[in-house]
Amino acid sequence: MDLMLLISRLAVVSCFVPVLFFIFHFKVKALKLSHWTTWVGFTILNALIFDLIGAAFFVFKWGNNSLLFLHLYTIAETTLLAFLFHYFFRSKTLRFWIFGFLILILSIETFQLTREGYLFQMNPITRSLESLFVVFFSLLYFYRMLSEMKVQDISRDLMFWVSTAFLMYFGGNFILFLLSDQLIRNTPAITGIQVFVLHSILQLTLNTLLSIGIWRSSR
Repeated sequence: MDLMLLISRLAVVSCFVPVLFFIFHFKVKALKLSHWTTWVGFTILNALIFDLIGAAFFVFKWGNNSLLFLHLYTIAETTLLAFLFHYFFRSKTLRFWIFGFLILILSIETFQLTREGYLFQMNPITRSLESLFVVFFSLLYFYRMLSEMKVQDISRDLMFWVSTAFLMYFGGNFILFLLSDQLIRNTPAITGIQVFVLHSILQLTLNTLLSIGIWRSSR
């Protein structure tokens, strides 16, 4: 089997792992919508659903372009992440900025959707803004953790693992989405498939760290 194809398939399969860990290691029925942990579950479940849709799109040959799902996924993911950070950070000022970012990103995406043909094109602007949004609040978690020193064992702190996973995934994605068009145009050796494989590696990293974090925090 081609290595790039193997990595892509592993990335999709890896989405099951944090979802299963979350279901088995947390009392899902007891979780409340007002607790940020619940929104971690929603976020990883959302990723699994859209990855399965994307995989089915190509397996059953529903068409040549599945970028419509990327737009829907971006809207859903950004909204879920905003609620995750909203319930984690208790500051009213931070919550104001969180939903300010959310409204900005959704407004840009909605405006872009009015452009002819945009549904079947990449959305580098909104994906890059989403990545910056997540990276900023993940870094803010680390700043608070180091300044307040309230976390006694970071290996058992779920938000530590979530923030680490987000930093690596969204930080890598920001660079990838920002430079992918230029790389493909100016570097003949790099193709869209190779860029997709790089994204799959980031996805594998994300799901691995989230799975470890869920497992460690529930012990």
